[in-house]
Amino acid sequence: MNKHYLAISLATLLSGSVALADQASAAEPAVAAYSELRSQLHIMTNIMRTAFSQNEGEVRRFADLNYSYLAGQGVVYRVRLPGVGFGGLNVPVPPVPPISKIRADIDIDLDSAEFESMIGEAMASAQTAIEGMRRSGLFDARMSDEQRQLREQIRELSDDARDLSWELREVSRQQRDLAFELRRASEQDKAARQAELDELQQQQQQLDQQLQANAEQIKALEQKNRQQTAELVKQHQQQQQQLLGSFEQTMGQVLCDYGVTLRSLPDDEQISVIVDGLRQPDSGDNYERVYIVSKSQLMNCQGRSDASDLFKQAQAYNF
Repeated sequence: MNKHYLAISLATLLSGSVALADQASAAEPAVAAYSELRSQLHIMTNIMRTAFSQNEGEVRRFADLNYSYLAGQGVVYRVRLPGVGFGGLNVPVPPVPPISKIRADIDIDLDSAEFESMIGEAMASAQTAIEGMRRSGLFDARMSDEQRQLREQIRELSDDARDLSWELREVSRQQRDLAFELRRASEQDKAARQAELDELQQQQQQLDQQLQANAEQIKALEQKNRQQTAELVKQHQQQQQQLLGSFEQTMGQVLCDYGVTLRSLPDDEQISVIVDGLRQPDSGDNYERVYIVSKSQLMNCQGRSDASDLFKQAQAYNF
């Protein structure tokens, strides 16, 4: 009985050894193929980096690209869109808050303390907008002087509003005192008190008009600030699209001219290129642009005059 068990154990060990040997033999070609593909990708990537580094302007910064390989799927290149003239965009572009809630049809009887509070909100909102632009990279040297002037104008308006508010409070206090005195004044004093009261009312109207003008100036600054920010966002979007187009042309040309280098890439696999660091113009959200090129497309575009248009024919989507 023991001899029988021993024979079975030996047979099991032998069959296991044969299976492991078969697996090792099968793995050797795969390891060799991956090694060849890695060498080919290294050569191809160096060619890409050289091509990008020879470009002028921001396109040369695409030379910092990385790649990996997914068995059964293909090669994946990843590259980050460089900054496009506003110091880089590493955080979403924030919506620009309104500088104030003051309306054009502001009530001239608005309480001075309430108006002063609105001015304070205007100062805080303007500063928030400017700081948001600076963090987003939309605040460049060309705009710094204008934004500084904008802050100074709002600060001056705020100081004026505080002075006007104080004067209005003082006029209101004097009006209350005179109204009280007028009710108790003798007939001979009533005319004088009434004249003083009329003069105070005129002062109040003048102060109200100045407050109204103050509100209109703040409204104009709000509009100017929004226009400046909208123009910066528009410029950024245009430069982003131009830079992305330059990347597509250069990358497509290199892949078509030197794609034959990737001989070890299986015919049924593909090359995927992921560009991140892109930004939606409206929401400011980040997104990636993905391009998928099959090996057959890569082989077919070699030597063609429209090789740089490879990415226009590729499967592409935003994610």
